[in-house]
Amino acid sequence: MPPLAALRVLELGAGTGICGLVLAAIGADVTITDLPSRIPLLQKNYEVNKSNCIGSVQIKPLDWAAAERLPDVEVLVLVDCIYYSESVDCLLNILNSCNAQEILCVYEKRDIGEPVLAQREFMEKVVQHYDLIFVSESDLHPEYSCCEEILVIKLARKYVRLSTCYLLTLSVMQ
Repeated sequence: MPPLAALRVLELGAGTGICGLVLAAIGADVTITDLPSRIPLLQKNYEVNKSNCIGSVQIKPLDWAAAERLPDVEVLVLVDCIYYSESVDCLLNILNSCNAQEILCVYEKRDIGEPVLAQREFMEKVVQHYDLIFVSESDLHPEYSCCEEILVIKLARKYVRLSTCYLLTLSVMQ
């Protein structure tokens, strides 16, 4: 993994953009995404905080259901964005199409309503393609670890992704 200053990061479902802005403040080059309706808030928060950003920030709309080509990144982060069951398959498609070497999922365990169902469905489906590595609270920075309701999970691909060129070569050889 390259040093943080060289990391290219994609944040999905950014909401206010705080995670991506913090990553940019410590040197990462970040693409912050959310639904088109959330872009004005992301832009406003970036404008207020851009003097703190060492790394670059790009803000782009991304509808998981209509996602096109994703940027090339080393790290993909999704922070507290699993709320609706209808978006789980779209999110999994995004994860599977992303070329990130590392995927981090952070969320608050919900105990009521639709988010409970969405989180359960996400976990049931994501384990088909990824090994889940739960980061223990003791491995987090003591100033920022807060409670056992906030989960930090690294997703490790179960299967090696072959490049498009390699797949084309295989099909030509057959």
